Amino acid sequence: MVYVGTAAVDSLDRRQTARSSNTPKDRKGSFYPSTKYLAQEIVRSGRKVPGVVVNPGHVWGTNSNFVTQARNMLERGMFVWMDHGEYPYPIVHVDNLCHGLILAGESGRHERI
Repeated sequence: MVYVGTAAVDSLDRRQTARSSNTPKDRKGSFYPSTKYLAQEIVRSGRKVPGVVVNPGHVWGTNSNFVTQARNMLERGMFVWMDHGEYPYPIVHVDNLCHGLILAGESGRHERI
């Protein structure tokens, strides 16, 4: 099984336990990365469902909201590259993600993220 998580799990404060009633929220107050983290830990344990975890960043494609917003900002002169384009931002095209998910499923390596 291939579990598709999210790069947003990196925004969690790991000092808080995700298994308590104090489920950590991300910096924006969302429980989304916490629930993804809990699910990926189940998959990684291999106890219930053996599988591989893939945590993609922002997924984009033709006519995606991300592309439309970036184009509009560029046209208005409002688009700014963080750190002159050197800031590492996790982004992946939907076609590449799909290919990667297929490869992850075929790899047989169920112990790595």
